[in-house]
Amino acid sequence: MAYLYKRGKKWAYRAYAGKDPITGKDKQTSKSGFLTKKDAQLAAALFERQFHNNEYVQP
Repeated sequence: MAYLYKRGKKWAYRAYAGKDPITGKDKQTSKSGFLTKKDAQLAAALFERQFHNNEYVQP
């Protein structure tokens, strides 16, 4: 589940991105700059779907 929040006038999300294989700690990814909350929700849902289907490639 992604966490949606507002940064100034724009929206952002933070989502779980698995565990770091070296340290064993949880990793999170975030993205900001969305004009509406709905845009942030859609982008977070897309990220989560790609992550759970093993289609996400770490940059």
